[in-house]
Amino acid sequence: MPIETIIDPGQPFVTQKVTEALVATEVIHAQRELYLQPGYNPMRPVLWDTSRVDVKAGFSDILEMVEGSTELWSSMKGGKTAILVAEQQHLANARLYKKLAEAMPRDL
Repeated sequence: MPIETIIDPGQPFVTQKVTEALVATEVIHAQRELYLQPGYNPMRPVLWDTSRVDVKAGFSDILEMVEGSTELWSSMKGGKTAILVAEQQHLANARLYKKLAEAMPRDL
């Protein structure tokens, strides 16, 4: 899988390290594995590290990721997520993901 989840008790955050090109379903799968595991604290921040890959995601891919995570929102309540990018051009995708996620109606 192109996403490695690193839960280090010595770190204040969880890292989702993207190691190769990925598709939306892999992002959703990694989110499910993290947020649905017994005992996971959703208040622990998550860092998505995409700095080692060239992210080629269009609007529909990003929308699919946001919509695919809606079933997890109750498990994610109160948590924070950051997306680390290496290239300026990928910053627009990270911002689009943030804006779409904020705009989705939430009934928690």
